[in-house]
Amino acid sequence: MSHLSIERLAALVDEQPNADEHHHLSSCAECSRELEAHRSLVAMAGSERESTGLPLTRWDSLSDRLHREGLILDRRAPRKSHWALQVAAALLLVAGGVALGRTTANAPIIPSIEERPPEAASVSTPDSLPVTPAVMRTRLAALDQVYKTMQEALSDAPHDPVVNDFYLNSFEQREATLRQLNTVLPQNVRLNSF
Repeated sequence: MSHLSIERLAALVDEQPNADEHHHLSSCAECSRELEAHRSLVAMAGSERESTGLPLTRWDSLSDRLHREGLILDRRAPRKSHWALQVAAALLLVAGGVALGRTTANAPIIPSIEERPPEAASVSTPDSLPVTPAVMRTRLAALDQVYKTMQEALSDAPHDPVVNDFYLNSFEQREATLRQLNTVLPQNVRLNSF
């Protein structure tokens, strides 16, 4: 009989050999050594499986060992809540981020009132202007200029989202002004632009 295959020898670790296999194993030293090697390997794997505790990637197994080695303090000690310290740290982080952002933008960390541009004082709110045809015409003329400028900018940078937003906003404001102006004009007069 030829030697037993490795697969059959591995199977014989858990099974009983038949009569031919038993006779071959008693007469063939090479197959007997191979079978004993398989049995030894299975026994080592079984003993290793039993001796292995929790995997080292779990905190349960790591904390006991680290505690024994003195690398961590008593894990049963109550933890004090430092919520006030955490809130202060968060506020400090936000304030530091604001200061750093203003510094890198070459802006003063705390802007003063004197630094406000003079033209900002002359800007009026929409509620402060009376709604008269003259005001509406002035607004429409300014919006026509903005609209034309935004069309040129859009042709230069058609995929820029900021330019697209300004273009759409100027177009919508121009159309709203035209609608509002056409409501106060006589019936036979309609404006499309100024």
